[in-house]
Amino acid sequence: MRRKKEKTLGPATKPKHEALNELAEYIAEQTGKLAKQGESISTFAELWKAFCAVKSGQWSKKTKENLQCLFAKHIIPQIGSQRMRDVTLTPLQLLLNKLAEDGFSKSVVGQIRTLKSCFEYAVDEDLISKSPARKIVMPKIRKKPCEDS
Repeated sequence: MRRKKEKTLGPATKPKHEALNELAEYIAEQTGKLAKQGESISTFAELWKAFCAVKSGQWSKKTKENLQCLFAKHIIPQIGSQRMRDVTLTPLQLLLNKLAEDGFSKSVVGQIRTLKSCFEYAVDEDLISKSPARKIVMPKIRKKPCEDS
């Protein structure tokens, strides 16, 4: 049986086994950096920074700006200094309820999805065992009354 010749795009500068070894070293180096980063994440504010670094490539520039502004203004001051293991459902739900009571739009309060994603990231990275945000309930948003002139 004849083997089909594999195509190589561009010049092959090194043999396959050398390339695989370099790839394995690179992966080990990057994985080690993430493990070290995980050891340094203890508060929600640090988790938010790590989450943004990982996920911001998937966000548009405007989304990134909006999320960072929203979290810096409303969420980080409330729970940013708390240790991740100490954040529970109650303070998160109270924070969300307060945003709704203060008249913020459904889209602002709806950014709780991002908060949930942030905690899911922490679970995936084995920083916490389960997400405190998984059972958050979206409060009813009262529409502002229309003022007739």
